[in-house]
Amino acid sequence: MEAFRFVQRRAKTQMALEAALHSDPDDPPAVEAPTRLEWATQTRNAMGTLPTVQREVLELSYFAHLSQSDIAIRLGVSVEFVKASAAIALQQIANRIATTELA
Repeated sequence: MEAFRFVQRRAKTQMALEAALHSDPDDPPAVEAPTRLEWATQTRNAMGTLPTVQREVLELSYFAHLSQSDIAIRLGVSVEFVKASAAIALQQIANRIATTELA
């Protein structure tokens, strides 16, 4: 059950990351946009709290669409480090969003 929740949170986080890239806070929201805009805002805020390397890994992965190998080369780290950093960062974002929703 915990694995299912983790996958569900991770999927929501990925959608939020993509929404953050494509959302414009100055545009009036569409009918379904408030939830998407909320997710985008929460994700941006959560990403701002990540350590620099973790934030860079996510930005290069989700926004620049680089592979893990390309990210490792660009940052001068191992692919394993990239994988671990992305996993930890996504978990931290999911936790922060979950905490925000509970508040």
